[in-house]
Amino acid sequence: MKCLESFVTECVESGYISHNKAPWLKYALEKRISSLIIIIPLLFVGTIVSSFNAAIAFYISCRSVRSYTNGIHAKSLTGCFLGSLTSEICFLGILRHLLTFEIKSTIMLLSVVLIWLLAPYNHPNMALSEEEIRVCALKAKKRSLFVAVITLVLDTISMHDMAEGALLGLVMTSLMLTISYFPKGGCFNENE
Repeated sequence: MKCLESFVTECVESGYISHNKAPWLKYALEKRISSLIIIIPLLFVGTIVSSFNAAIAFYISCRSVRSYTNGIHAKSLTGCFLGSLTSEICFLGILRHLLTFEIKSTIMLLSVVLIWLLAPYNHPNMALSEEEIRVCALKAKKRSLFVAVITLVLDTISMHDMAEGALLGLVMTSLMLTISYFPKGGCFNENE
């Protein structure tokens, strides 16, 4: 994304940001642009493999918790899109049909515990300060608990599609966070 690099360079040269914040700005812009670009196809595919309600709940759950946990990132926008699409199909299209009460309970508890223990992942391009890490960790814990409670409430009031979507978004977020701690983020590049 050469236009982003030009924009970031212009921000540094104009004095809007310091040179050491340039990688952070580029990373933040790439992340937001890629999220906006892929939301429509993801919701469309999510609706095909599950239901609209499950797809919306999955996306909202994942985005709301992941914004504070961070985790692995693909090397490119295409990789991000394909990885997100594959994950969505696996979680909503396959795993969703395997959920029993015991499995739901186990993966919800495991996901919340992993997020509490590991969040946030300090991506090299973000270079979070100790204070920022502390704030993100607290917000990740609160959000993961909130999503878990909402999931239980949705299930209790028989909104099972939304409950399963929210649960699977939480599970996917904890998985992406956990993978980020593997050497080199597995098949993903930590430095991009």
